[in-house]
Amino acid sequence: MAIILDGSTGIISPALDITTPMSIAVGGTGLTTVGTSGNILTSNGTAWVSSAPTVSILNTAVTPSTSGNVLTSNGTAWVSSAPTITLSASNTFTGKQIFAGSTNNVSMTLKNAVEPVTVSATAATGTIHIDATTQSILYYTSAATANFTINIRANASVALNTVMGIGEAISLTFLNTNTGTAYYQTAFNVDSVVIVPKWSGGTAPTAGNASAIDIYSYTIIKTANATFTVLAAVVKFV
Repeated sequence: MAIILDGSTGIISPALDITTPMSIAVGGTGLTTVGTSGNILTSNGTAWVSSAPTVSILNTAVTPSTSGNVLTSNGTAWVSSAPTITLSASNTFTGKQIFAGSTNNVSMTLKNAVEPVTVSATAATGTIHIDATTQSILYYTSAATANFTINIRANASVALNTVMGIGEAISLTFLNTNTGTAYYQTAFNVDSVVIVPKWSGGTAPTAGNASAIDIYSYTIIKTANATFTVLAAVVKFV
């Protein structure tokens, strides 16, 4: 048996055998017509209706507005607005953040700041690597056993030259512990390349300080690709 649907009336008529048409209402929706072509079946809360399809986002149409805007909530509606950042909680930034400032303003004001310190029960000897991406200060708490070389790098797999731009500077510190026999820094490298620092007072150290902590401070300025000027100082603390 074949069945024919009349699209204008919604009446299903048999091609053979059945003499009485079956109405849409028999289908259980309560509708007697299918409505306009392209309509969909929706609920109005109390009954099923045949209506044209619509798209609504929270019943509110939001104009995109200015390029770069983001969709945000003002508590009652969605609005297109310029993005803003509110730092009222602890945040961790893993990428390089640039605070540009302007011709009329400095880029940042800090009421206080904490620098990461690596405290290690290690005795200074040989080549000591200071990794700029993980620490600002390296503190060896065990007594040095020999003179040593300082090598500054970003980390074990990345060169300092890679993470610094020309015209940028970074400051790092090494704390060396001496007991009765004192040792000191005899050479300085950046990315395992020898650099002769410019020392405070004009003279490089020729000895360490016994029974003291010698604090070596370095300001490293990148002046060109893989080219650095290093300003160094050493101070005795007892």
